[in-house]
Amino acid sequence: MEEVFVIGGDHHNTLSVIRALGYKNIRPNVIIVSNKQKPYVGYSKYINEKYVVPTDDLAIDILKSISMSNNHPVVITCSDSVSSVIDRNHDALANRFSLPGAISQGRITEMMDKERMTELAQSIGFCTPPSWVINKGDSLDGVEMPCITKPLLSKDGQKTDICICESKEELDSAVNAGSCEKYQIQLFIEKEFEYQLIGLSINGGEDVVIPGFSRCIRPCPGTNTGFLHYEPLDGLHAPIEKCKEFIREVGYSGLFSIEFLRGKDGKDYFMEMNFRNDGNAICVTKAGINLPYLWYMANVGLDYKSELKASELKPIYVMPEFDDFRCFVLTGKLSIKEWISDIKRSGAFMEYDKSDPSPFWHGLFDMIKGKIRRKMAS
Repeated sequence: MEEVFVIGGDHHNTLSVIRALGYKNIRPNVIIVSNKQKPYVGYSKYINEKYVVPTDDLAIDILKSISMSNNHPVVITCSDSVSSVIDRNHDALANRFSLPGAISQGRITEMMDKERMTELAQSIGFCTPPSWVINKGDSLDGVEMPCITKPLLSKDGQKTDICICESKEELDSAVNAGSCEKYQIQLFIEKEFEYQLIGLSINGGEDVVIPGFSRCIRPCPGTNTGFLHYEPLDGLHAPIEKCKEFIREVGYSGLFSIEFLRGKDGKDYFMEMNFRNDGNAICVTKAGINLPYLWYMANVGLDYKSELKASELKPIYVMPEFDDFRCFVLTGKLSIKEWISDIKRSGAFMEYDKSDPSPFWHGLFDMIKGKIRRKMAS
C-alpha cells in the first residue's frame, strides 16, 4: 500500500479527507498548517503520522525531506494556499510524488486568479456575473450595485473579505478594510439557490467524475459551507459538459469543486472552481462515493472505475454543526428547536463522526475556550 500525504489547515476540509481514506483502511500522513500546538484535526484515529507546521512553505520542506524509498506517495491538498504552493513547487516534487494540479508549474496558481477564471469560463460559454478588478484606492466608477467582493486570489484573502455591498460607500469601506490588495467585484445576482459540483479529475480531465450536486440550504456568511442536501444530478440540468471542458482547458488533475448560482432569471452562473478538496466534500463520501479514495486508486494503478461502478449514491443532508450553530443559533436567526430538527434529518456532520469522535470533542473544547477568551478580552 502506497503512502498518502494529506495537507491542509486545522479545518473540517482536512478532516474529511483523513476520514474518507480511513474508512478504506488507509491511514494517511497528515501535514496540518496551523499555529496551534495541538490542532483538533490531529486527534483523528485514522492518522498514521502527523506534522504540524505554521506555514505552507514548511509543509513543502517536509515533503522535500521525505526519503525516496517510497514509490510516489499520493498527495491531497485541502486549502487554496496549499494547492498554490504545491503548484509552485511542482517541478521539484513531481518526480517523487503523485501530485494534484497541472503538468506545467504555476498553471494552477495562474488559474486561481478569479478574473482569469472568469475569462476562461466565458470563452467556454458559461454565464458569469458582470465583474470588475479593483485595487485598494482605485476609483469605483463603473461598478454596479449591489455587488459582492471577493479576493482576486482566494489564497491571498480571508472569508471576511467576502462582503455584499449595497452602495459605493460600503464597497469602498469593504475594500480598504480588507486583508488583501486586489479584489474581484461581481454584480450581486438574485438567486433561486446555489449549488456545487464536487468531483475528481484524472489525467488532466481525460476522465472527470461528478457524481451529484450539493444544494446549499443555509449557507454560513462569507462561505459556501452550510447545511446542505447532496443528491443525484437527475433533474438539475447542470452544465456538466462545459465543466469537463473547463477542466481540460486548465489541464487539472485532482479533487475539485465548481460553484454555481441558479439565478431567478433561470440561468446558471459560474462563480469559481476550487482546485482542491472542497470543505463540503464529506457529503459526497457519506452519500456513497469516496472521491479521495478514487484519487488514491487512480494514482497507484488500481481499478478506480470498477470501484466507482460498484458504489451507489444516496441523497443525504449534511450539517457543519459548529459553523451552523455559531452563525444561526447563537445569533438568533434560527431557533434551537429548528436546529435540532435539522440535526435529526442530517445523515452526516462535518465535525462529528461516531467512528472517529475525538476531533469533535477537541474542536468543541477549542471553540468554547476561544469564546470565553474573547468575552474576557472585551
